[in-house]
Amino acid sequence: MSEISYKQLPDYAPGNLLGSGDGRGWSGINYRSYRHLGMEIELPPMEDFLVIAYDKGRTPVQRKVGNTWSDYSLGVGDLTLLNKSDRSEWAWSETVEVSHVYLSAELVESVANEVYEQDVRDIRLRDTLKARDPGISRCVSVIKTEVGENSVGGSLIVEAAAREMSVRLLRKYADTRFGSAARFGKLSRAETKRVVAFVQDQLREKLSYEQAAAEMGLGDWNFMRKFKSTFGHSFHDYVLTQRVERAVSQLRNTRKPIKNIALDCGFYDQPHMNRVFKKIKGVTPGSLRRT
Repeated sequence: MSEISYKQLPDYAPGNLLGSGDGRGWSGINYRSYRHLGMEIELPPMEDFLVIAYDKGRTPVQRKVGNTWSDYSLGVGDLTLLNKSDRSEWAWSETVEVSHVYLSAELVESVANEVYEQDVRDIRLRDTLKARDPGISRCVSVIKTEVGENSVGGSLIVEAAAREMSVRLLRKYADTRFGSAARFGKLSRAETKRVVAFVQDQLREKLSYEQAAAEMGLGDWNFMRKFKSTFGHSFHDYVLTQRVERAVSQLRNTRKPIKNIALDCGFYDQPHMNRVFKKIKGVTPGSLRRT
């Protein structure tokens, strides 16, 4: 059975939509809240990890995941977790209002890579119908508040809360399998040549390690580890150094105005180049040209 998105969930668990983070452009997280009457449902596997917080009402809930049924009375302050890709059956009898937080597999795996400093192959949330976790509940509350306010900087707050929630899930409610540690060696000779060429081709543009990782076909975290192991410093520092070296060549071999060289080498402006240049070379671009 194919996995469904959070937008398809109401097709299987109809309810009154009370709040939504749709269209906010958040990365790796979505939010919706519902009022559900009592019902029995069969829910296909979902593509996201799901955290449910009970906001209002109380009801007995039965849930089946795999071959195991769980049975609890759930109300305000309780949490339910559902692993991605798990088919489930649910039954409850009373009206409840709930908040749903959907965490993408990419987000949780990225956080897990940072937490464990290893390549994570698989993450599985344990079957948890009822939990009390003030830390996770606080994260849900933060996200719900931002949905209601839609204030400046809300996406940063929501994404930070989602990352914290992912860490808390990994600590207490998840089983994790790791890949081979050998994957975290250096870039191969071919990969090194490829990333060097990519940086030189894009040096005038805004460059990020995410772009370079995508170009190399590597995960962000894996790329950063391999890059630093190969070059001895971060991708950001490498790019700045290459911009300075290109500027040095143009200062010595052309009569271009320094402000034009700054833009040609990918700096924001001449003052930005002056600061970076002096930090790396110990002199300003003007001083180098004069000597």
